[in-house]
Amino acid sequence: MSEQVLDEAVDKYEMIFEGSNEKRTLTVCPEDLIENADGQLDCPLDYVLRRNQLAISDLNAFSPERAIFVHKKGETSTILNEIVLNVNF
Repeated sequence: MSEQVLDEAVDKYEMIFEGSNEKRTLTVCPEDLIENADGQLDCPLDYVLRRNQLAISDLNAFSPERAIFVHKKGETSTILNEIVLNVNF
């Protein structure tokens, strides 16, 4: 079986942070996934940052406006959760 076929069969997860001028995509490790109280797949932000050698200060310096949790399988991407981060009270 070719590597491309194997790659398409594997579930992948990403956390995408979008700012006004930049977009950063961080890999989410499958072992860090949890099922939240609502029965939805989720991943703690601190796990994602740590696995990608980042800290919350790195994220704050980027000033993201949205965080998008995505499931990818082959060519298909599904948004599992989206959070608006630039909310002013």
